[in-house]
Amino acid sequence: MKIGFFGNTNNYPLMLVEAVRELGHEVLLIINSSEMLHRPESYSARYEAKYPDWIMDGSYLSEWDYISLPPDAAPVLDALSNCDALILNEKGPSLLPLINRPAVAVLTGSDLTCYASNHLMEVRTAEWGNAFRFTEKGQLQLQQMRDFVERQRAGIRSALAVSYFPKGTDPEGDAILGEIGVPDEKRITLFMTDVDRQKFVPPPHNHPLRVFGMARLTWKLPMASGASVLDYKGSDVLIRGLGVFFRETKIPLEIRLVRKGWHVRETEELIAQEGLSEMVVWLDEMPLHRFREEVARCDIAVDQLGSSLPAMATLDALAIGRPVIANARLEVPSPWSSPESPICQAETPEEVAFQLTRLQDPEERERVGRAGRKFAEKHFRPRRGAEAVLQILQRTVRGKGDDETTYACILERFSERGREIARLRATLDSICRVLGSAKTLRRQVLQPPFVQEGSLMWRPRALRIPGGDSVDLPQRSTLLLFEDDELLGPPHSLHDDIQTVGGGRYSHWHDQLYFSTSDGTDPNINGRRYTVVYFA
Repeated sequence: MKIGFFGNTNNYPLMLVEAVRELGHEVLLIINSSEMLHRPESYSARYEAKYPDWIMDGSYLSEWDYISLPPDAAPVLDALSNCDALILNEKGPSLLPLINRPAVAVLTGSDLTCYASNHLMEVRTAEWGNAFRFTEKGQLQLQQMRDFVERQRAGIRSALAVSYFPKGTDPEGDAILGEIGVPDEKRITLFMTDVDRQKFVPPPHNHPLRVFGMARLTWKLPMASGASVLDYKGSDVLIRGLGVFFRETKIPLEIRLVRKGWHVRETEELIAQEGLSEMVVWLDEMPLHRFREEVARCDIAVDQLGSSLPAMATLDALAIGRPVIANARLEVPSPWSSPESPICQAETPEEVAFQLTRLQDPEERERVGRAGRKFAEKHFRPRRGAEAVLQILQRTVRGKGDDETTYACILERFSERGREIARLRATLDSICRVLGSAKTLRRQVLQPPFVQEGSLMWRPRALRIPGGDSVDLPQRSTLLLFEDDELLGPPHSLHDDIQTVGGGRYSHWHDQLYFSTSDGTDPNINGRRYTVVYFA
């Protein structure tokens, strides 16, 4: 069986890829980011010289390319369609409605709370002015974003299983999964660290004691627009806890922090306030294999102390054999809340100071580190995750010859809603073609009364706009219809569908506009503004 993987956030899927290969399956991993953190050469020096033939670099496509799917995306889509089953991360779920394959979605944060959120358009267009928003380019981009979010959500919904943080970790993510229609029984959580390649490293017993802050320096509240609770790392709790420890014990430390996160400058200021500046060693962002070397050289590792959950950094530190101070979110059912969990629990500065004091004892540090290594070996081998995912996929996998898919036929794979969106996109594309003409873009707010022409169909009595569709030219019109600021559609709809189905369908026929409201209400009294944009 050939398994295709898309996306490699924090190189987490790569561990799954390697485990699936070791179990005897053919694999394809498509990398879609140029950021070092998400590339195999950051994970291991084995990938620095040249990628093996089972890794495809799809980072030549930008984020916008994966949203809008230009013809340049054909090699990526064709490569995935040549697989028997898919494991999709990051923007990968948005490709699933286009490729009819069994799949598991492996979500790590933004692929759910950003790319599958209906707030994406609001966040990405916050700085748009109406002058651009109502241009043909602005409306095309808005529709492409809506299309992308719809595909991402549809891909997550149709996946056989969805891996995400345990329920209760991220209320926003839980809510989005509920909106999408993912039942709890389809949710799984994959915790993995490469305990086979990453061997236990005896503790160094540094003098002074070396403390390594592994989490990003992101902690100022409220968080920026578009952020989730997973982004709050509680770095301020660490710095204040280090301050409490030093004031109480007078024991100096070597504190190593990475200049990564949204609040590096604010962290420097807090360090100065706590009187710790001379103890801090600043590190630049580094590849993951260098990060693991830093972990091996420290005495105590500290992960997130905020509202996220110990994740990949903690898993790596446990595999290496270092004690980890972190907020294990004990109220959330997970391996970290089990009685055998090796996490040194802390979520306040005082608890950080307590754990540091406890771990001053070299024997206690080594005991906790060895317990963490044993815990990782028992629970977090990638092979366990690979076997679980393969078991899910093998129940429904079909041979790749059963359903050949190429970029040329992808639109035929859309659901009915997808085909409606495709027709909207075609209309918007036609606007782009008109741009080169001498016509003027006009915008007009429709005024009542609206005459009811059928059960759900209405017509503005006073409106006359030439250039509509006809029997000979059924797709001629480029008119766009908005309900408040939302684009309605699909355009060019059959009048029977407008009357009986509604849902925003409309038709610009000859010089008349026939339309339905988004929810079937009477446009004369529902309090909404209806606007048309067209060329004249």
